[in-house]
Amino acid sequence: MTVLLLWLSVGVPTLTLLDEEVMAPAGGWRSLAIALRQRPAVLECTYTVRRGAPVRLWLIERSELPKFSTGRLRPLAISGPHKTGELRQALRLGDFVLIVDNRLEARQAAELHLRVSLVFAAGQAGELPPDRRRLIVGLSLAYLLALSWWAWRRLGPRLRAGLRQ
Repeated sequence: MTVLLLWLSVGVPTLTLLDEEVMAPAGGWRSLAIALRQRPAVLECTYTVRRGAPVRLWLIERSELPKFSTGRLRPLAISGPHKTGELRQALRLGDFVLIVDNRLEARQAAELHLRVSLVFAAGQAGELPPDRRRLIVGLSLAYLLALSWWAWRRLGPRLRAGLRQ
């Protein structure tokens, strides 16, 4: 019962932003805008190049995007130039851009499967939805009553017998 209550109270919501094939042009790049408005999250990206050259993922703040072509920017995270890889970064509230960079190999385009998800932190205190709160309170009370009844059934006769002596 306790495990059930813990499972109900803990929920790590994940929001998948993208899970599809992406084409990065030869000598170019593609971008995905990410806006966090309500609460911080962890960005998780995985990619596998199906055809073409190795790519690199960049995660930058949206304000840094004009500096991307010059190379004078401060990225939040960068992956290595590989055929498969992942990128994981904790993000605060704000506007961000994920860039699939194919400028290292300018001769061929890259076709890759890209999965981008936001995982909202489980360690942060927050409120549960009202329905889930009611369910947890109801199950907790039912568990407490069942445990009290069981204890009374087991210990009640012994307590009464001890009081008579």
